[in-house]
Amino acid sequence: MQSSSSKRDDSDVIDVEVVGQEENAGWRQEGSGQRSTYVHMTSSIAQANRDRSISTFVTFFLLFFCLFRWGFLAGLGFCFFMAIGTGLGIWHNMRCVLEGRRPEPWTARIATWTVSMALVAWLA
Repeated sequence: MQSSSSKRDDSDVIDVEVVGQEENAGWRQEGSGQRSTYVHMTSSIAQANRDRSISTFVTFFLLFFCLFRWGFLAGLGFCFFMAIGTGLGIWHNMRCVLEGRRPEPWTARIATWTVSMALVAWLA
């Protein structure tokens, strides 16, 4: 007989299952019933990184355009308006996530670029 102090609670033990190449290696069961692979997850991350690179390039292009076209203060104003617009875009995307909707960051980015350029052109 085992004493009560030496008994193990097997409900907290997780059994490891080794899956080989022939048995759907790399698949992971999602909570919603979807199955995705590691390759799928990394490719979506790579797509997000590619999108971020494009938006960074466009933002820097517009910043240097303001610097060379209207001067240092216009470039500083563009950075200021972009910071405010980016904050509002993050707030909007977080609100979408909390409501269960998929956020669309490009709408906020394009709106921020347009409004920032319009304000800098108007003030310059």
